[in-house]
Amino acid sequence: MEDYEGSKVLTALKALFGAVIGALPGVALWIILGKLGVIASVSGMAIAMGVVFLSCLFAGDSNLSPLVMLTICGVVFLTAIIISEKIVWTMEMSESLSEYLSTYRGEIIKAVMAENPDISRTEADGLLTDDLYNQIVTETFGVREATFSECFSNFGSLLGKLEMKGEYISSIVKSIFFGLLGGSAFFAKIM
Repeated sequence: MEDYEGSKVLTALKALFGAVIGALPGVALWIILGKLGVIASVSGMAIAMGVVFLSCLFAGDSNLSPLVMLTICGVVFLTAIIISEKIVWTMEMSESLSEYLSTYRGEIIKAVMAENPDISRTEADGLLTDDLYNQIVTETFGVREATFSECFSNFGSLLGKLEMKGEYISSIVKSIFFGLLGGSAFFAKIM
C-alpha cells in the first residue's frame, strides 16, 4: 500500500513538472503580446494547452484522479498567468522609471535651487550626493534603481509608492478572465 501511495505522489510530481514545462511557451507568448500592450485569450489557450498536454504526458497512464489532475493544471495555469502579467508590468515599470530617473536628478537640483535662490547649480549639485540621491529615489519609488530585477523584487513596494495597486489587481483579474476564456475555448474543442 505504501508503494502505491508513493507511486501516486511521484506521478503527481511528474504531472506538476510537466504542467510547469508546458506553461512556458504560453508564458512567453503572454509576455511578448503583453509587451505590445495586448491581452489575448490565445495566450491563455496556449498556456492551457501546454499545461494539460505535458501534465498528461508526464503523468502517463497513471491512476491519478481527475480532481488531482484538474487541481495541478488549474494551479499551474493561474500561477503562470499571474507571473506572466507581473513580468509584463515589471518590464513596463522599469522602462518608464528608467526614462524618468534620467531627468529626476536635475529636477531635484532645480527644486533645491528654487528653495534656496542664493545657491548656484554647482553648489546644489554638490549637496545632492549619490547616497542622498539614492535615498530620495528609494523613498519616492521603493527601489534603488530602475533595473528589471530591482523592480521585480520590490514590485509590491513600487506599486504602493506609485499608487498603482488597484490598477494591477484589475489587470490581474482581466488577465485571468482572458486566460480562462482562452483555456475554456481549448477545453471546449477537445471535449
